[in-house]
Amino acid sequence: MTGNLNITKDSPKFQNVFALIMIFCAVLLLFRGLFAGNIIATNDISTNDLLHFYLPVKTLYSEALKQGELLHWTPLIYGGFPIFAEGQGGFLYPVNLVLSFLLDPVTAMNAYIIIHALLMGIGVYLLTSLLTKNKLLSIPSAAVAAICGSIIAGHTRHLNSLTAIIFLPWLIYNVELFIRSKKISAGLLFGILMGFMFLGGHPQHSFISVFLSVIYMFLRIYFEKETQLSYIKKLVHYRIFHFLGIGIILSLIVGLPQILSTSELIPFTERGKELSSEFTGMGSMPFSGILTFVYPYYMGNAGDLSFKSADVFLFWEFFYYSGAIVFVLAAIGFAANRKRKEFRAVVWPLLIIAIVSYLLSLGENFPIYKIFSLFPVTKAFRFPVRWLAGMELSVLVLSGFGVRSIAEYLAGRNIRKPDPKKSKNTKTVPAKYSMPNIAAQYKLSLVIAFVVVGEIFLVAGKQVATAPPDTYLEPPSYAEKIKAQNSRLYVLSRSEFLTEVYERSRGWEGSHDMYGLSAKLLPPNMGAYFGVQMIDGYLLLVPDFVYEVWGNANNSGIVGRTAGLVKNNFQPTPKFIKLCSLFGVKYLSTVWNVPKPYEKVWDSLGVRAYELPETSNSTWVVSKVESFGLSSSKSNAPRLIEDSFDPKTAAFVNGIAPQLPPDSKNGTADVLRKDNHSITVKANEPGFVVLNETWYPRWKAFIDGLEVPVYQTDVMIRGVVSPKAGTIIEFRYDKGNTGLLVMLSYLTVLISSAYLFYEKKKKSSEK
Repeated sequence: MTGNLNITKDSPKFQNVFALIMIFCAVLLLFRGLFAGNIIATNDISTNDLLHFYLPVKTLYSEALKQGELLHWTPLIYGGFPIFAEGQGGFLYPVNLVLSFLLDPVTAMNAYIIIHALLMGIGVYLLTSLLTKNKLLSIPSAAVAAICGSIIAGHTRHLNSLTAIIFLPWLIYNVELFIRSKKISAGLLFGILMGFMFLGGHPQHSFISVFLSVIYMFLRIYFEKETQLSYIKKLVHYRIFHFLGIGIILSLIVGLPQILSTSELIPFTERGKELSSEFTGMGSMPFSGILTFVYPYYMGNAGDLSFKSADVFLFWEFFYYSGAIVFVLAAIGFAANRKRKEFRAVVWPLLIIAIVSYLLSLGENFPIYKIFSLFPVTKAFRFPVRWLAGMELSVLVLSGFGVRSIAEYLAGRNIRKPDPKKSKNTKTVPAKYSMPNIAAQYKLSLVIAFVVVGEIFLVAGKQVATAPPDTYLEPPSYAEKIKAQNSRLYVLSRSEFLTEVYERSRGWEGSHDMYGLSAKLLPPNMGAYFGVQMIDGYLLLVPDFVYEVWGNANNSGIVGRTAGLVKNNFQPTPKFIKLCSLFGVKYLSTVWNVPKPYEKVWDSLGVRAYELPETSNSTWVVSKVESFGLSSSKSNAPRLIEDSFDPKTAAFVNGIAPQLPPDSKNGTADVLRKDNHSITVKANEPGFVVLNETWYPRWKAFIDGLEVPVYQTDVMIRGVVSPKAGTIIEFRYDKGNTGLLVMLSYLTVLISSAYLFYEKKKKSSEK
């Protein structure tokens, strides 16, 4: 770092390149397994969010994209599911679109994580260098940001959370540029960033990032001493509300395709109903949780079975560790600059955001969190601890001020030495805020970056546990049998077996072989990854008419009433078999013993698959239809397991029961064609055609080109009246105006970006 290259070293472009190299090296160090083609393989006992949820969904999405369609519906999860509306897949998020179209699913997933880690580092670099007025000394903060706790462990398993988290420094960077330029056109970029977060698919982290960036803006202007105006007049002077108005309107336009679809699904789900404080307060951090910032294993380590909470998934939710050294640097940065004129206006807002974020992360343990019940969207949020993303960012940026203060101290020591040649009466003026030369700044930046990145690697690097893809993604042979018979699978004992695997493996810091074995169960949504139709699944926004039958994490559904377990022996009743027959479930995967009439068709070290010998049809005709009379799925579902109900001769519907043809008969129907968004059925008898694909209001039915009603049948599936034998019924998923809204969204981004580019070029030409 010495020689005659000072002109080059002093170049901002060269410093930016140097920063990018350092950020990339940090990411390469921690995520070297992903660069080698491995996959992140950490569990939270009962499931693996990255592999059991995100990878299958991304795979289905990628396959559809490469066939030229945007995936709205998949028949492979929950007997059919509005996967686009669910939102967590982030199907319209630009990075996701490009990677999923160009790469295979595993490579795309790894690239997604790496790119967003880099974006986090770059965002913190831009923000810190802007605030500290020094690029080189911001590099340690940026390098750590790329591998900070929420990136390497906290939300690497949650790709949509990762998306929203990395936008926080970019939002605040944009706010800072606006405050300095006072150009409301900066609201265009603010809106684009918010819109991308909406498309990214995590409302909670998106809300947190936007809320904190807006709080920063109001605090920043409050502490700004540029004018002598009152605070209210300052807000008017800066045209804050113009900026926010432009940003909000633009973000809604950009995010509109996703917002509308998700808004249609939410009322059917648990999140659209009144939630208990026990539910929304899950993941409230204890007061002492702040100590995890200094030592991430203060509450134990889930990776080696020592985490002190029974809810192991909270280990990642609490993991916002950025290094004890960085925490100390942040304290130095604030202490040294809190009264300094040129920095006071930015370090105080950062400290306040850190405090507010910490208090909100306490959730039910501190009353301030209840304020957010005023925001309708936030009523459905869990894990208040996720507010720590704000504290994490504040610590990272303030650490940049700490590095700068150390550099100034080191330079000041050299200058303050008294000159013996001067008279005793001559006063020397210490250069308190002098900076070392460029070469010295490079050296200091390198040394500190090496130390802080090294600390994270040594203390927390083991949380980036990876394994070869084949360990988890090699399909069991019985998967092909299920696909060939066009039947469905129901997974039993998933949570129990993974819990046992976790305990026997003493976490996952060692071998992953047993976890790979558990993947042979095809836990949801892993079955969908291999093209196997599942009656259950693993998604967030699940309609109540699905989980009241087949259950979810908080509800065993009526299926839980139809079977028992004695030791390791599963005991299905005839009612269980009736449900399986009704919903096309011919196969079970489990580690339990299952009796006759089920037959074992696969066994690998105790992980088994069983088949129900009787034929399973996906559509048939019944001659009798009765109205439930109630709109409550919770009340209606138990009627399916009444002894008097025979699903092959009768059906229940929501609303008014249709009038059937007088010559209606019980009989058969055939599926002629089927893809993700359409199904063609031939009814062999007049009557009521039952199709055991999940009902959703977007599904329309047509006979001879004319639309006919689709009834919500037997709680969760579809039914249509067949007027005569041989009737052809075409079911089509109504995508609405999504295509037009997507064009509007991306056109808005392009036009806004073009204007910002034009404005920047115009400003450059005027200089």
